[in-house]
Amino acid sequence: MQKPHFREKRSNIPNLTSSSGIASNDEQKANLIANTFVENYTENKRPENYTNIYSDVTNTLTNFFSSPPHTPIPTNPDEICEYVKKLNSKAPGFDNITNKVIKNFPLKVILIFSPTLLVKFYRYDIYQVIGKWRSFFPTHKPGKNKNYPDSYRPYIIIVTQQNFRVRNTE
Repeated sequence: MQKPHFREKRSNIPNLTSSSGIASNDEQKANLIANTFVENYTENKRPENYTNIYSDVTNTLTNFFSSPPHTPIPTNPDEICEYVKKLNSKAPGFDNITNKVIKNFPLKVILIFSPTLLVKFYRYDIYQVIGKWRSFFPTHKPGKNKNYPDSYRPYIIIVTQQNFRVRNTE
């Protein structure tokens, strides 16, 4: 069986060239790639009459995120089993629990612990903290020169439990 690419040891990023000079050590490379990501993933310019829409959206989001649900979202054991069956083989997140491990849980564990834990996570709004448990690293774009910072894209890892919450609340 072939090992997935993300489990292989990543090669070192060569010296990066930019308009500000050459980045040779890890800190300089990290800052250069981070600045490139910021430049590439910035918000588009808004029209001048956008202030009302902006404040409406901001107020709606602030109200939504400031008040967690008062009652736990009902979780059906069948829904959990279906979700576990559909898990793919992505990289583990911050919790280091792989989807393969979750798929191999005994049915009893899934049926007893999952609903209980999910209800507690929702009740105490643990997912606002878990939502920040993401990590990313730069991956080289195939066919691009490795010496330029815009030749890398962010590869983001999110914990499986966060994905489960997102899918259940959509």
